[in-house]
Amino acid sequence: MLRKLGIEPGERRAFAWGALALFVVGWVDVSVKNVAEVFFIKRVGVELMPLAFLASSLLLVATTWAAGRIAASRDRLRLLPRVFVGLGVLLVPLWLLVRLGLDSAFGLLLIASKQITSIALLVFWIAMGDVLNSRQTKRLFAPMIAGMTIGTILGSFASKPLGEWLGIAGLLPVSVIMMAVG
Repeated sequence: MLRKLGIEPGERRAFAWGALALFVVGWVDVSVKNVAEVFFIKRVGVELMPLAFLASSLLLVATTWAAGRIAASRDRLRLLPRVFVGLGVLLVPLWLLVRLGLDSAFGLLLIASKQITSIALLVFWIAMGDVLNSRQTKRLFAPMIAGMTIGTILGSFASKPLGEWLGIAGLLPVSVIMMAVG
């Protein structure tokens, strides 16, 4: 099966690792965005959403620049798991603020939800540049990105039952665990 996807025997480990990491990013992306957008709309209102997205986009310019600079000067294969864990840990105080019901928490969570995926993907692909050569990248990009698509789909479908079981805010600790797994 892997051979039909263009994955050669010596690439299976890198492919599995990459697809799993992207699966986690997809799952966390949809879970955190679901929580952030639901709470923001319910507690803050849809009329302020464009401003929150603008703030997030402006912040994204700085955070992706900083993440790129850091990744360029470090051992990227060691940096990637640290970034995933760090992004997961970032969700813990946001989850606590959401549990306290502070209105500012919902804006911060919405802004953070856009940052997490972008930073995780940026550092992931920079790290993959150290693992794969250009020929491998051309063949493995599509099957690996399918891991993110599957993670997004499953994370989306899991949001409802997990949200009913743990509460909507309970999806955040699940996302923390998923980022640690990544």
